[in-house]
Amino acid sequence: MRSERTTSKTKQMQQQYQFEDLVGAPSSSPFNNGALLPPPPPSPNNLWVIKDAMSNGAGGVWILDQSNVGEFLDTGCSDTATTISTAIKATNKTTFTTSSTKVSPAATTTTSILHPTHRYIAQQYAWPPTLYHGKKCHVRVYGVITSSGEAFVHKRAFLHVANEEFEYCSGVGEEKEDMSSSSQQPRKFEPSMHITNCCANSHDADKFSGEICADLEKTCSPSTQPSASTSSDAVPLGEYFPSIAASVSTLAQRSASFLKGGRANNGFEYLGFDFVISSVPDPCVNQASSKRIPVAYLLEVNAPPSQDTATGLPHAEALHDEVISDLLRMWVLPKLGIVPRRQLGGWKCVYTPPVEEEGEALSSNEWAVPSKAAILNRIRWAMFEKTAAKEYESVWSGDDANGGESEDHQRHDTKQ
Repeated sequence: MRSERTTSKTKQMQQQYQFEDLVGAPSSSPFNNGALLPPPPPSPNNLWVIKDAMSNGAGGVWILDQSNVGEFLDTGCSDTATTISTAIKATNKTTFTTSSTKVSPAATTTTSILHPTHRYIAQQYAWPPTLYHGKKCHVRVYGVITSSGEAFVHKRAFLHVANEEFEYCSGVGEEKEDMSSSSQQPRKFEPSMHITNCCANSHDADKFSGEICADLEKTCSPSTQPSASTSSDAVPLGEYFPSIAASVSTLAQRSASFLKGGRANNGFEYLGFDFVISSVPDPCVNQASSKRIPVAYLLEVNAPPSQDTATGLPHAEALHDEVISDLLRMWVLPKLGIVPRRQLGGWKCVYTPPVEEEGEALSSNEWAVPSKAAILNRIRWAMFEKTAAKEYESVWSGDDANGGESEDHQRHDTKQ
């Protein structure tokens, strides 16, 4: 009887609420500013993401709510019920329910699935997620923070998509006593519905959405809503750029003191930002309006980001090539004196430090002491340069038998 009642309420929710979708019907488009859109489902009660700080590539990621919190706690102690109740109440930001989750220590003695020596990060689930063809997604954004304090974001990005269509029956709309019932079973969270990591999802060729290019410069309107018929078609995400730029700007300001030591050698940090896209009500309109503002929530920062693609397809490789080529012309080559001035290309400056800070000279004791790893890398690079120089000299040195040209050069000309 209860399952029938829940199914009925789920259908009512689907009619009453709607997630925004980048390539869905116009009624669900986040770019449809003129129409009255159905609101997104209310935020779930205590929905969190836990990530192992020592894992990578979508490994060590769990979805947690009050139904399965016991799996993350050691329940062999006598005060387990109190511990779980406290954990739930501490994270409960609504008045939906404040009841304890009653657990019998004798009946459910378990060990936490978390490793006791690892460090973990807990983030509240970004809600409501903006979808792509009904699936959860996130944006991989490329950025640079320089030792001079500037921050840049490149217009080219990737849209990473989960393998399964997104749905979440959080109990929203259920009766209060149903949520607090001691018979509530732990919810099973399907990783392929929540995990959007490209490398983790590419193993399933039938469900993998591909490496989808995105453009943070182009904006969209209902009349030009993206169809994204192929992965090489860049999805316009310009509406999310202000939110992304604000996060990168804040990071640049807070990390400035750690990067100043790199001024002596014109250092920079090349970064990969993962943002989940969402929306919030527009504060400039009345509460009855359905107008929402696109926002992007920062999930993590990769330093440096991987330059490998999951598929090796030309459009994905070309995106990486463009970002790196623009980085060389924007920062590296001008600092080496190879080109007279920097060329931004696809890079957009999102933060410039105050003039007085940028012009400050470093005293001798503020210079960064190179690490052991940095010294070893310089030695390796010097050895590589020496070897490369010898190879270059042997290949391109004059060869009387070949008329002054190397044998490799002659073979290349023959192929032409």
